[in-house]
Amino acid sequence: MHNCSSRGNGGSISAVNFTQIGGVVKLERSRADLGGSLWSQDMTLVNGSFRVQGSFSNGGGGGLTVEENLEHHGGTLELRDCVVQHRLNAHGGCVRTEKYVQTGGVALFQNCRAVATRRLVGESQGGAIFTGSFIQTGGLAIFKDSRVQSVQKKGDGGGIFADQQIKQHGGRLTFQNCSAPRVGGAVAVKQFDVTQREFVWVQSEDAVASFDGCIAGRSGGAVYSSAKMSLLGRMTFHNSSSDRKGGALR
Repeated sequence: MHNCSSRGNGGSISAVNFTQIGGVVKLERSRADLGGSLWSQDMTLVNGSFRVQGSFSNGGGGGLTVEENLEHHGGTLELRDCVVQHRLNAHGGCVRTEKYVQTGGVALFQNCRAVATRRLVGESQGGAIFTGSFIQTGGLAIFKDSRVQSVQKKGDGGGIFADQQIKQHGGRLTFQNCSAPRVGGAVAVKQFDVTQREFVWVQSEDAVASFDGCIAGRSGGAVYSSAKMSLLGRMTFHNSSSDRKGGALR
């Protein structure tokens, strides 16, 4: 599908439940208010290839908006050159979803942006993914050249922004050249429910996360966490920086 648009949800596809078990889906240069290429209540990728390129949203989810659960079990999920732009709150340059779960397969998010344009109050979060919870038990997720931008430099999580928790029980996360003007050049986890006492990032011994060339304007050049983390796996940081606190992790 090429050059499709909607004034509502899902520039190319709008569905209650989208499931792919094989084959190839390719969506290019779509645009909509929510979900530049696809809007769905739930989405499941079992196998095959799902590709989005050059999608735009002026509400949320430059490529995809999945209101509840986005589950990736196998195959390839690829989003490139997607943008969400909004005057006030720009969320998820590639994906906006309540819960992102990856158990296998390969995911690539490249050159995605969340852009807030209004002065004084504009704020952007999640250059590639904006989610409540990000859960990975297997597979590989790659984030390249993704960023958040804001006129007032209020932007967090160049790759991933999660407002509840990140759980990595296996699998691998790779971040390259991601940036944010405020905190979390690659990842920002900001838990807003002050009654929660759980760790905001839990990483098991068999999980891997690597960060290269990530930058934040204020704190956490690669990773920013608003509360405690339990990191038992392997994390590597190269060439990451911030202007104030924690060139790699804050």
